[in-house]
Amino acid sequence: MIYVGVENSRGKSRIAGRQPIETISVRSVDLAWDCQRHITFLRTALDNGLAKGISGWDDAWMICSAYAGWLLQTGRSEQSALERCRLFLSHFTNVRAHGVSGPWATVTEDGLRLDGSHRAAIAVVLGKPAVEVSVVPYLHTDWAWRHQWRKFRAHRIRDEAMCSVPGAGS
Repeated sequence: MIYVGVENSRGKSRIAGRQPIETISVRSVDLAWDCQRHITFLRTALDNGLAKGISGWDDAWMICSAYAGWLLQTGRSEQSALERCRLFLSHFTNVRAHGVSGPWATVTEDGLRLDGSHRAAIAVVLGKPAVEVSVVPYLHTDWAWRHQWRKFRAHRIRDEAMCSVPGAGS
């Protein structure tokens, strides 16, 4: 199953904070399906030897990345975007050295990733074929939220499929 990330909201936090109903193994590439900016950022850092330590990090390269560009588009300052990039690289080096204690992400049974975008991208870059994720339940009071984000997920997958077909969507 393809997992699609959900933007932050009270509803997301409420659902993500519930006790998981199960832990399942999912393919890393499916978990990180919409984490391409994250994956490209990490692979570029590795290719350029930039993820070896703080002294090797290059602010100019990071601020020009698609990952930082997205952070800037969402209203972060340049300084805040750079700090987020540094934190992501630090998280990557920590996971590469020590692994992840516990599940790599929190998901719903219908393919929404509520937490774990950075860890999902890290799993892909580290070549992990599959990782463990926690599945959290819906309650009947989540109907409107669930309907909105399931629709969003379906549109994202459909739009991506159309973009990958030559001549489609033009």
